[in-house]
Amino acid sequence: MSSSPTSEHLQLTSMPSEILHLIAQSYIDDLSSTSSNNILSVLTTCTLFRNLLLPKLYASISIYSVNQLCLFVAPSSGAHICSPEYTVDSITINIPGVPGGGDGTFATSAKGMARSRDRLLLASQALSLCPRVRNVSLEFFSIRHSEILTSDEFRWKEAKAFEDAVKGLERVEKFRWVPPRCDANAIMGLSIVIVDQVIPSLAKGLMGCGQLQTLELWNVMLPESGGADLAQSLIHISNQRAGRAGLELNLRSVTGLDPKTVSDLALARPPVKVNIADGFVGSIWGARINKHVVEECMRHTLDPTGSASSSNRSSPDSSQASSISTSRATTPELLIQDTLTKASENVRITVLQGGIAGSRILPH
Repeated sequence: MSSSPTSEHLQLTSMPSEILHLIAQSYIDDLSSTSSNNILSVLTTCTLFRNLLLPKLYASISIYSVNQLCLFVAPSSGAHICSPEYTVDSITINIPGVPGGGDGTFATSAKGMARSRDRLLLASQALSLCPRVRNVSLEFFSIRHSEILTSDEFRWKEAKAFEDAVKGLERVEKFRWVPPRCDANAIMGLSIVIVDQVIPSLAKGLMGCGQLQTLELWNVMLPESGGADLAQSLIHISNQRAGRAGLELNLRSVTGLDPKTVSDLALARPPVKVNIADGFVGSIWGARINKHVVEECMRHTLDPTGSASSSNRSSPDSSQASSISTSRATTPELLIQDTLTKASENVRITVLQGGIAGSRILPH
């Protein structure tokens, strides 16, 4: 009599690593608030599952409320162990709310108000847990603290924490700060997202972001410096990145922007490309920034005394124009015109449809 052969069971450890990674990724992609998948039980099943799932689970972090943000940075959170190693793709902190107000997820309690006030401090703690991340998206309104109602100690602590957190993002390639994602109560008009008190800390922190490729800022109130400190940091990064992919600054709905800031970025070597959608030299009720004023600043930088233009005020003839186009300028004025032409290609300025006042915040 012939005995039945012993059945062979497929062992996970015997499967190709590519298949195991696909299974793990499919499981992670299927996770949601309504999913029946129990991630905790899977992580504690065996070392193989844990090693497969943890890097994928923490690769991209998405936070959607102050409450989630508090849980993420809490001392007992696993993020303190896992995020420094595994969060490499992205971190998104999207906190709904209104400018200067709460996040909408807390009752009007003292604790809720304190957490809402501390949103940037909490976000800084979250960023500091992700030093290897490549993409950062902050999507919440910062708060302009009163110098009377808020202590100097707290304002210094918040500013220092944000500066250090940004400085620690040595591998970040894209850093964006935009309004909260659109909901049923979409906000009309210009609502400041990035207040002037935040800009100096952001500028200092960016000095450590040597891999940065894109800085995107929406609804910005620049301080009296007009963005000069941001420009210095970006030029510093651009100099470090010489020979690699260029650096780009995208601004949308920005007030207090000094045209010289744009000029300095465009004239830098290597240059920083600047894209501006609705930029204002002062307030939104004042003059918009345009190509002409930027080019005037460029000319003043290239020829502070105006000697080149005064020595050759006549329009260039066809041979001179040809000289400019082939970068073989032979006079100071033609050299300046040549540089202006090339630098202007690094600046793109547009006006939003319908203007800034009354424009609905768009989904992003």
